Amino acid sequence: MKSAFLFVLVPAVMLVGVALPQAQAQTAPEARQISQVSLTAIAESFITRLGDQQFESAVADYEASLQDVNDISARSIQTYWNDIVAESGPFRQIIRSTVLSDGRPNGESVVSVVCQFGRTNRELFVVLSGTDVVSFSPVE
Repeated sequence: MKSAFLFVLVPAVMLVGVALPQAQAQTAPEARQISQVSLTAIAESFITRLGDQQFESAVADYEASLQDVNDISARSIQTYWNDIVAESGPFRQIIRSTVLSDGRPNGESVVSVVCQFGRTNRELFVVLSGTDVVSFSPVE
């Protein structure tokens, strides 16, 4: 009985061992593309809410553990955003966004969001951990 079980188990394990990597190879580029679209959508949504002065809503995107440790609040985000607006002019629109790092291997993704402001265009980096914002900053 044990030998019959092994004859069924070993081919099944071998089949899974061959089929699973092939299935993953076929879906990996598609999954990565969806992932990048999602990352840009999250970053753009965050920046749009800042531009619309919706700081309470924007702070909800921050990773909860960072809100306490780094004293992230709607007021601190508003102050930082207002500094960017003071240098660049009023926020107009997002021009484009690009995933620079998709979270591999350390788990944090970086999205570049190029925005049009009243006086200049600015590139902002939005750092994400999964779907949570970790930080954002203008490229200097």
